[in-house]
Amino acid sequence: MRARAAIKARQEIDAFVTAVPGDGIADGDRIPEYENTLIQTRTFADKSTREMGVWTDEVRFRHAADGDILIRTQSANMHDEASWHQEIELKRKTLRPRSVIIHSGENLHNRVMYNDHVIHTTRRLWPEGDSEGGPVMVDLVLTPPEAVFEWQLWELSFAAFPLEIGYSCRFLAHHVQINAASPLIRVSFVVTGEEKIWSELDGWTDCWCVEAQADNPWTVWIAKDRTQAPIAKVMIEYPSYTDTWVRE
Repeated sequence: MRARAAIKARQEIDAFVTAVPGDGIADGDRIPEYENTLIQTRTFADKSTREMGVWTDEVRFRHAADGDILIRTQSANMHDEASWHQEIELKRKTLRPRSVIIHSGENLHNRVMYNDHVIHTTRRLWPEGDSEGGPVMVDLVLTPPEAVFEWQLWELSFAAFPLEIGYSCRFLAHHVQINAASPLIRVSFVVTGEEKIWSELDGWTDCWCVEAQADNPWTVWIAKDRTQAPIAKVMIEYPSYTDTWVRE
């Protein structure tokens, strides 16, 4: 697991910078407006593969009196599962979250609203014990001691940092995973190298290779050209399979 090895090496020498929204380390000005399409493929333990679906990904900006808003909209058109749609709003400069709305098919999956560092969330939770009956929708209010990032921004979060080989950082974030023991997650990442990623639309793209440990090990290839759609490729390693997204 290359991501785990990269993170462990940095932990041993305590080389991580710790970021919080608004401290100037993460800067949304590094993320451009863009439209992107990625193909999701699943690789199983026996090396067999299956195409899972197509994801569209768009970032746009909206002007506001107190600073521009970054809006990321993602839709997943899955072959064998319900379609999925998410919209997340953040303060562009600081990446301080404002809201997250997630739908699975026609159903509301999660809603998260931020008031400074207070988080109001409507989310699906699986009750412990008897699993019959499925998840229930609950309203929660969370008050972390300081502002946190929003992990539903996922791999795009890394594009806001001053990436270079050897750069490493960690941050605390809110997330909405149904089976998670905590609604907060600590994400650590390291820039481990440079690679070229191929797509039919753009040809070869020079990328930073970012190894991260979050809910699972992630590897993300982020375009070095800050005028391009940042995400060229994503790989997440789960216990029994690996999912990969590659720019179309």
